[in-house]
Formats: sequence, structure tokens, C-alpha cells
Amino acid sequence: ISILNQLNKAQRSDSYQKIRQGARELKRTINNSSAGANVKRDLRKQANQLDEWKTFEAYRKKSGYLNKTIDSLDSQFKKGFSDLLSDIDTLEKPSDLKEAENKIKGLKDTLPPKYKDMMQEAQELLDLRLEMLLSEKAKGLKDKVESSGLPQDELENLKEKIDDVKDARDVQQFSES
Repeated sequence: ISILNQLNKAQRSDSYQKIRQGARELKRTINNSSAGANVKRDLRKQANQLDEWKTFEAYRKKSGYLNKTIDSLDSQFKKGFSDLLSDIDTLEKPSDLKEAENKIKGLKDTLPPKYKDMMQEAQELLDLRLEMLLSEKAKGLKDKVESSGLPQDELENLKEKIDDVKDARDVQQFSES
């Protein structure tokens, strides 16, 4: 019941922070459950898939909202904001993140206060895009690990560690993982 409760909360999430928090709580509930190891592994895998789907869904909604909102901008800001959204959409590697963050900072300094909410939305869109990229990289790494020939227990353990690294919230949790 507690897993289903957490699942419902995660499913109703619509912002980056709520999605992250819901995914963490769901995984913690799964880990603390009395289910067997194979059931927990399957539930964690499905929780990761839900997390990826919710991230994509939130990204799509936020991107659509921001693209519609561009029309309300003054013409002098339209191009800069449009370029920013285009850069976020075309991000291919997590290392390209810095350039988009710098554009956001530059636009925050030049936009009038009435557009500050849009910049916050753009920052959240960038966070969602980064999360999607990290999930993609983690999947690629898991596929490589899968073909390594490790014993099944070690293989599953390593996959869980990859998820722990991807889901780390801060530097300390990242280094522990």
C-alpha cells in the first residue's frame, strides 16, 4: 500500500523538484519494503521508467508553455529567449550545460522584472533536459555493463549503483555512491 501511495504521488508530480522528490521517496519505500530481492529489483526498474517518463512529460509541457509565452515578449527579448530555448532543446551532452546556464544568467540581468518567472521556468526546463541526458547516459552505461559478462548478482548490483550515482542530490551522496 505504501508503494502504491508513493507511486500515486510520483505520478501526480509536475515540476522538476516534485518529480525528483517523488522518485526518491518511491525508491526508498521500495528498498524498505519486505518484498523479495527480485521483486524489489523489478519495482525499482519500473520506478526508473516512471521517473524517465514523468521527466519527459514535464519537459514537453514546460517547453510548449515557454514556446507559447515567447509571443508575449517584447521584440528585443524574443530572439534571445528563443535562442535559449533552442539551445536547451538541442543539448546533446551534459558538458554543454554551462553555455545554456550562462545565457540564462545573461537574460536574467537584461529582462525586466515581469519576465523573471519565465527565466525560472527556463532554468527548470534546463534541469529537466539535464535529467533526461543523464538518464540516457546511465542507460548506455548499463547496456555496456550488461555485455561485460559479469555474474548476474554483480551485474544487478552495479546497475543499482549507476542509478544511485545518477540520482545523487549533492556532492557527498555522489561520492558515496
